[in-house]
Amino acid sequence: MKIFRYCIRKYMKNENARAINFCLGIINKNYDQTVDIVKYLSVFVNDEYFSNDIFKVVSSYLKNEDNKIYQWVWCWLLNLYIKTDISDFVDKELLKRIFMDENHNSLTRATALLAYAKHLHDFELMFLKKTYYEAKCILFKRAILASASKLPSTVTKELFNIEDDDELDIIVLKNTCQLTNIKSK
Repeated sequence: MKIFRYCIRKYMKNENARAINFCLGIINKNYDQTVDIVKYLSVFVNDEYFSNDIFKVVSSYLKNEDNKIYQWVWCWLLNLYIKTDISDFVDKELLKRIFMDENHNSLTRATALLAYAKHLHDFELMFLKKTYYEAKCILFKRAILASASKLPSTVTKELFNIEDDDELDIIVLKNTCQLTNIKSK
């Protein structure tokens, strides 16, 4: 494993695409190497030549219900969707299914929502307001607020109002989002 890490980090540093197919081939075999694989693949997710292949494999791996995937592996793989700026190859339905599934832990759902929101237009995110009021987990609420910051301030004005029962994390994020919306005008 040390040799693998050394090689993959060297390829990553040199932006050498030589190991992409190898990494995609072992992505479901060795959980211990997921972090290194994702860091390496993230170098290439914005290259149209490689992006399609990367997301085909990752999406099919995440869709396969026979795979017993640890939640931290879900988060790392979903991070690839956040890192890419190419929306053409992103499986938005998969991301939606993940963040709507309450069987996933909060961090996985939040990561999927952030990736989903990144690759949608602002008018497609109108559902966030309703989702925010239905959410119970603070981490998921924070992801909703961060995703909602793409929306116009006329829509988010009510969402970013500080309420008496808001926790400190939510208050800080709402204040930050309000300041961001003011500065962007």
